[in-house]
This record gives sequence, C-alpha cells and structure tokens, in this order.
Amino acid sequence: MCKMFGVNRDHLANIIKSTDKVGGLTEKAAAELGLAEGTPITYRGGDQPNNALSLNVFNPGEIASTAGTSGVVYGSSSVYLLSLSNEAEKEINATGFKDLLKIINSVTEVK
Repeated sequence: MCKMFGVNRDHLANIIKSTDKVGGLTEKAAAELGLAEGTPITYRGGDQPNNALSLNVFNPGEIASTAGTSGVVYGSSSVYLLSLSNEAEKEINATGFKDLLKIINSVTEVK
C-alpha cells in the first residue's frame, strides 16, 4: 500500500501489538515516581485517544473534534484539572489503585 501511494515506509512507525512493551522508565522518571528503573511502558489507547494524538492537539488553545460512532471534542489547556466522578473514585479504591489516586491528588486538584 505504501508503494502504491508513494509513501516511504521508513517514515512510518513500526506496527506492534497493543500489548507490546514500547519502552521502560528512565532512572529519573523511576526516582520521581518511586518505581523501579526499566518498569515496562505500554500503550493501549482506543480510537478516540489515538485520534487526539493524530490530530496534534498538544498546545494550549488547540481544539479539534471527531465524529463517527461517537463524537468527541478535544482541547488542550495550560491548566491541568482532573475531575473524577464518585463512581470512578470508588472503582479506584475498590481495585486497589489507591496509590494511583494519591499520585493524582498530589499533582492536581481533584474536583
């Protein structure tokens, strides 16, 4: 297909399974997070998170939208806010991810 459309294959990312390891924590990141250096990093984004990446919505003030089975508006801001519903907070606590909630609370105001 690349040949048919004149796309240089070297300009594309390697195709990997969604469960493959894509990297590991650096020494600095591991120290900041209290985790082991080399802790595997994977990426399992669905269609909408991947759309946000492919639409290049990274800088404050940028906005984009997609439509299909669902419709989503993506935006980027210089202010980091995170809202958790009561159900989400209960799920985090029930599944043993209390440390994750502590990390979230330490970096942002949970509303």
